[in-house]
Amino acid sequence: MSQISHLTPSFAHRHRLEAPNRRRIRFAAAGLAGITSLLYVLIATSVVSVIDAGAVENARHDQMAFATPAAIAYAIGAVLLLLPLMDRRILWVAGALLQMGVIIMYFSVAADREPSFEPWGIAIEVVQVLLLAALVALAVDEPERAR
Repeated sequence: MSQISHLTPSFAHRHRLEAPNRRRIRFAAAGLAGITSLLYVLIATSVVSVIDAGAVENARHDQMAFATPAAIAYAIGAVLLLLPLMDRRILWVAGALLQMGVIIMYFSVAADREPSFEPWGIAIEVVQVLLLAALVALAVDEPERAR
């Protein structure tokens, strides 16, 4: 009887993702974080405008003020996703929670923005939702550790 319990791991300890699949998800998530970072760089440098300059005084400054920290944060996230030693559940849970906060904030301040929704903002949100899905997939599956 003890052999049976040894052969059937509990749900909490079962690895649902094989290491190569987990790595693919991490790399895909890193790519999504990198794309998001790049889009925020385009906003920060005013290559892309998401704030109506006619409706908001200092629109370029405002874009740089919110997009620069976001670009840096997503770039750091991309690097963390690429490093095998940083494959930790706590990081992916924290990343997923932060990602949910970013998505919620985008929609909650939309009514106060002019325009409320713009193509670049929607594009970023689509990438961020995909990133959130990847982070959740990584968070629910404990990475395999050497014993």
